[in-house]
Amino acid sequence: MEGNLSTRARYLFGLNANISKENRVYTPVRSEDDLTVLLNLPHGRNGHGPLITFWTASFDRRGWTIAEQLKTMIEGGTGNRGDDERGVGFAVVETDAMTATELAPRYMVASQDTDERSTLLTCTQIDTIPTLMAFRGSLAEHKTRVTDKDKLRDISYLEDWVRARSAGR
Repeated sequence: MEGNLSTRARYLFGLNANISKENRVYTPVRSEDDLTVLLNLPHGRNGHGPLITFWTASFDRRGWTIAEQLKTMIEGGTGNRGDDERGVGFAVVETDAMTATELAPRYMVASQDTDERSTLLTCTQIDTIPTLMAFRGSLAEHKTRVTDKDKLRDISYLEDWVRARSAGR
């Protein structure tokens, strides 16, 4: 990883995070190092909230419109209002940034299958742009990821989705 963790964390977290209550909106992720740092940071109240990622590319105008709506929604407190909501972190992952050209096609993340009593791990690959996916720690919540463009355009669906991820549902 380029630089040390505290420098990367300060760049992504300290200097460039907009904070609304316990929600945090981070600078866009442009490298695997950026994503690794964010996955290892605590999010929300007492560090128990998820990191919500929105994977898009520079050529995807609709994706950037959705990303801006998500950012506005999260900065406004969605995911941090109810008693069971823990707050969230949010970052756009720019899959075609110069330093992230291979991030989406090859980024695989271990995800715990919560339907099994054992700690069965599976892999998830980002293969659709745009993709909305939450992470708890470094584990992807792949069963709740959203790639359906109609759902991604539906503001009330997105608000419900963010609230459910924040509440751990």
